[in-house]
Amino acid sequence: MELVSNASQLASVGGNLTSPSLLPLNESEEIDLVESEYAGRFAYGERIALAVAMSIITVLGTFGNGLVILAVALSRKLRTATNVYVVSLSTTDLLTCLCLPWHVLGAVSMNGWPIAKWICSAAGGLTIIFVGSSIITLAFIALNRLFLITQPSTRYRTLYTFKMLMFTTLVAWLLPFVTVIIPPLLGVGKLGYDEKYLRCGPVQSPGGTLSNPYDMIVAAVLYPIPMIAIVVCYAKIFLYIKHHTKTILAPSEHSSSSNPKSPAANNNGTQHHTSSVSRQSSTRKRLSRRQVEITKNLFYVVCAFVLCLSPYSIGIMIPSADHFTPYAGVILLLNSCVNPLIYAAKHPYFRTIFICIVTLKFSKIPEPSNLLRYALSTRDDYSK
Repeated sequence: MELVSNASQLASVGGNLTSPSLLPLNESEEIDLVESEYAGRFAYGERIALAVAMSIITVLGTFGNGLVILAVALSRKLRTATNVYVVSLSTTDLLTCLCLPWHVLGAVSMNGWPIAKWICSAAGGLTIIFVGSSIITLAFIALNRLFLITQPSTRYRTLYTFKMLMFTTLVAWLLPFVTVIIPPLLGVGKLGYDEKYLRCGPVQSPGGTLSNPYDMIVAAVLYPIPMIAIVVCYAKIFLYIKHHTKTILAPSEHSSSSNPKSPAANNNGTQHHTSSVSRQSSTRKRLSRRQVEITKNLFYVVCAFVLCLSPYSIGIMIPSADHFTPYAGVILLLNSCVNPLIYAAKHPYFRTIFICIVTLKFSKIPEPSNLLRYALSTRDDYSK
């Protein structure tokens, strides 16, 4: 009997040692554990609200950003160095919007990700790449406006060559790509469906109370340096415009109050006045009303991005804000459809061309591109 009892105890111990709770989890089981842990955190009504919001962003963002890209394609008036970055920004926003249907699917699914998991991983990774590229592009836009406003036009044209524009645009795309790809290859985090935040993106570890290290790496690499560059550049632009506007508007007391006493004095005064006028003319050229308006418009774009980004950045840093984070994520994605609205309301050139496109008055687009001229001539030939 004692032998039987000992054997029974050994069998019990062996059963415990081989129980599922003590065996290491493979990747699929770990993901299922995460999904079961966070299942039910959001009511179905909340999921529907998030899905509807993302669907609206998808429609508006696809139309608006497509309109921006089309406007640059149809008018040579918009073919500027700054607008190379604007087109890149609109492209990233457009692609972000095209990824959103997969996030909508994840939001409404009550039983985890319903289709192939690689689709969610790809959608999550691409969304991070596009959003990261947006903020780096905004930093390059800020640098561009700083040089355009504060430097002589010859120096600006020397710096912002076609090669320079292509190189910086490539950096804005490659840096987020590397940031997203490298950590999982090194075993730090993984992409997939995250039930905790109802998203396709970095997956939370089961039982974790702090933010995902993957999220922290992405945030640390892609956001602080571009944001610092943006703040510094626009602060310098503001101070420069403020100082030089006062210089231009200040009355020339010397020229208005002095009376020439001799021809020599008159000649010296004339030379001084000519030099002063030349400097003021150069400053006025750099600080033209149009350029200041465009710079203000692009600053509004930056402000919109910061306002959309801040809630999500705060949410992933604070564990107690977990339930708010998906809503903050929607606010972040909202930025993808805001920029075209700012261009339409504030940008002096985009607004005019948008109206021509929407009303189908393509012949009234200023400085039509070769593509538009060819299309118009073809239409005229066909109508004959």
